[in-house]
Amino acid sequence: MKALGRIGAFTAVAMLLIACQHKPAPGEEVSSACRVENDKKEISVSGYLQSPILVGCEKGTCSFQLTPKRDQKYDLRIEIPLGSGPGTMTPLSPSKQESMPGHTFVERVTVDIRDSNGSNVSLGDVIRVTGIMHAYASTDGTMQCRLEVKKFVSL
Repeated sequence: MKALGRIGAFTAVAMLLIACQHKPAPGEEVSSACRVENDKKEISVSGYLQSPILVGCEKGTCSFQLTPKRDQKYDLRIEIPLGSGPGTMTPLSPSKQESMPGHTFVERVTVDIRDSNGSNVSLGDVIRVTGIMHAYASTDGTMQCRLEVKKFVSL
């Protein structure tokens, strides 16, 4: 009977995750954002905030990914400004690892992100991002895109 209870609980959690799948507003799908016709235009797009890797998040901006599915890690690159107020991420402290040429070190970090209303945002949260799209086709025809974030809010 306990095994049946565990299976039932697992099924309930799985169904809840499926039911909670984000449905973007028309025109705000991640899949429709990365297009040449959107180059240098202000657009809005919504999805899951992801961060498979953070590099260079000490000054300027920090790159994240916006994905249409919770279990994806890569899709649309977005650049969130660094700072201490609303609509920014607190800059990461410099690495504590000693630099060794030819070696890459991976450290676990905690990010402190605030949406444009000042609310805390966590990785995996659904957000709506508005910003300037930079889109172009590379020499092999692959689309390359990044969204320069002007405003983002938790959904």
